Amino acid sequence: MQRADILDKIQSLSDPRAIAAWSRVGAGPDQYLGTNLTRLKELAKSIKKSHELALELWDSGIHDAKLLATMIERPKKVTSEQIDTQMEQVYTVDLADKYCSNIIARTSFVQEKIDLWRQSEVEMKCRSSYMLIAAQAKQKRDLPDAYFEQILQTIEQRIQQEQNWVKEAMNYALIAIGSRNKHLNHLSVAMARRVGIIEVDYGMSACQAPNALTKLTAQKLMQGLV
Repeated sequence: MQRADILDKIQSLSDPRAIAAWSRVGAGPDQYLGTNLTRLKELAKSIKKSHELALELWDSGIHDAKLLATMIERPKKVTSEQIDTQMEQVYTVDLADKYCSNIIARTSFVQEKIDLWRQSEVEMKCRSSYMLIAAQAKQKRDLPDAYFEQILQTIEQRIQQEQNWVKEAMNYALIAIGSRNKHLNHLSVAMARRVGIIEVDYGMSACQAPNALTKLTAQKLMQGLV
């Protein structure tokens, strides 16, 4: 399938209601064709993984095509320089999160990006660092507690003053770190008590940020920690 064919297919899956919602949010300069994420995932399954095609779709400047690009990209072919360039063109939470989980987390330089972006004042970069940390807490069993302890300290110092979507990602990271083992759970619960409720602005959506203290003191979680 060629880029033009794929863009035509995305256009055919367009939902005018989604486009209207997007226009109200004002989510960046990319064009949005209003394609449901589930439909994009189905489309991705019919397309062979291709680094070159992923680059072409990304360069279209169409949000839906960028999301699809993260699904068909070959992470082992992605360079650090490509990540730096493309992250400058990530304007929304959904694209940032898919870019992290589908591409960055599967590269050999994920830690380099985490360390760099944790200091960034660019909202999507800083958010991405903490979403990647949350993934590490869930998946990387070889990382020492000390690594997460210093991250918890940073979260406690900054979370209530952070930008909206960074705040949400820090909250997810806190929950993931505190779900790792008894020691980190103890530290995370104490921290959650000190910082209080984390308020995230979801606009007109009914979504609410998960309550870290409730999550971290759930009986089922506590019973499974070692």
